[in-house]
Amino acid sequence: MKHCPLLLFVLLFLSFFCPLRAQTLDLPDIPESLPEEDRAPLLDKRDHIQKEWDTFLADKAAFVSEYAGTEEGTPRAAEAERRKAELKTQADGIVDEADAFTERVGLILRVHELEEQIAETQKQLQGLGFKRAVPDFAWFAGQSGRARQHLIEQLVGRARDYAIAKAQASFQESFLERIRTMSEHDANRLAEVFVKLHLRDHEFQQWLRAFSPKASRAVLVNGAKMALAAIKTEERLFKIADDMDQATVESQQDAALTLVSMFVDYPGLKELKAVATGAYDVGEAWATIVILDRGIDELTDATEIQLANQKKIVLHLKHLMEERNELRAQIAQLPPL
Repeated sequence: MKHCPLLLFVLLFLSFFCPLRAQTLDLPDIPESLPEEDRAPLLDKRDHIQKEWDTFLADKAAFVSEYAGTEEGTPRAAEAERRKAELKTQADGIVDEADAFTERVGLILRVHELEEQIAETQKQLQGLGFKRAVPDFAWFAGQSGRARQHLIEQLVGRARDYAIAKAQASFQESFLERIRTMSEHDANRLAEVFVKLHLRDHEFQQWLRAFSPKASRAVLVNGAKMALAAIKTEERLFKIADDMDQATVESQQDAALTLVSMFVDYPGLKELKAVATGAYDVGEAWATIVILDRGIDELTDATEIQLANQKKIVLHLKHLMEERNELRAQIAQLPPL
């Protein structure tokens, strides 16, 4: 039975549309706020995809016109089916390309947004009084434990240098104030740590083991002098040997910082002790290291509130940078423009 040409035209028209993934192409706008180096290639790609789609629409219209009136079951009908399949493949390819383009634009817009947030966050850091540029944080998480230890070693050594510089005029009263709050148990524990670290200065060991917070001022002052001498001469206490395990490293750093804290307020000392003893995860440790890895003058002028606020900002900055780097990696995996 033969179909009327009009009916065949309608059937052919409808059967063409049904398998298509998209009837229209909805390409995203490219904001003028994007940097030109990003915007120009996106505009070119958008125009290219749109031209491909316009060509497809013209081919589709020509197909419908050319095969209108084709009777079912004829060689021409089979030819129409083959041509329709070709056009569907053509349309689906353009839609795939458009989907990848839309994904790319979304990722680039988010990266651009993150870049603006990162720049603003860096301004916030500078507004807290720290003028040095904030580096990319991603590398720190990938460093070996030994590399991290040596970085923290440098910070502990900085506390030592600061203590030596400041202690000449003021350490004695600060030391006496702190030592009176230390229990005999704590003093003995500190002495044991020094023994384990092969810091066996006999006179200082004897003083620690005989320590009493009720001792005379002369005895306590003598202990203060020996503590300062230990900080000046026992550089091993502030260095990490290659054969040390993590537990030993933490004990050494804790001992060094405890000794420093007995007579001087090093800015951010509590934060530094938390880093040295492994109390922070990588992100927190890196944020704190950034805070402490400053010139002494900058640290001395910083308040505890500034240090705490900067840590929060640096952690936020770290998260922003991690997201930005992840999105950049996703963009790199997309088909090239």
